[in-house]
Amino acid sequence: MSTLVAMRASFRPKSNSGILLDAALEAAREAGATAEVVDITRVRLAPCRACDACASDGVCVQKDDLARILDAVWRAERLLIATPVHYMAAPAQLKLFIDRTQCCYNRKYVLRRSLPADVRARRRGGVIAVCGSKVQAAFDGLDFTMKYLFDALEMDFAERLYVRRVDRPGEIAEHPERIEEARALGRRLAEG
Repeated sequence: MSTLVAMRASFRPKSNSGILLDAALEAAREAGATAEVVDITRVRLAPCRACDACASDGVCVQKDDLARILDAVWRAERLLIATPVHYMAAPAQLKLFIDRTQCCYNRKYVLRRSLPADVRARRRGGVIAVCGSKVQAAFDGLDFTMKYLFDALEMDFAERLYVRRVDRPGEIAEHPERIEEARALGRRLAEG
């Protein structure tokens, strides 16, 4: 049974990314996963100050909710991030979290304190992202950022579900095939 942390990054009620996340989580739980949801829009996170204090021990010195979130992520075998895309990138609150994972980068690359290979081999992550844009490259910036986020978190970036041209709150319900894709993604993450 896999343990999964799901990160919700939309402020909007009935968000399209949230609806897809709920479908993925339901399927993951049906497949035997346990899941903890972190609503990144409701946590207290300050911006990274680039003080580089974390280069000495891999721990951020700021006192907010980051330590609690990272504790859950480090204990989990799976991480699933569901987010809208704003101007071809992660929204501000999710970007705060991403920037603050500099401590994870320093832990892995500066301090050379990676997780054991057998633990890393079990860790996988994925992203569900939605935007209203019709631009084909709408997710390129987010995808590149997520690649390096999952690397710092020592997870294989294994799953992506990117949906364009969906903007109104709840509009994703008009696309049942996308909801089924989210369910399939959730099952794959749970089953590993």
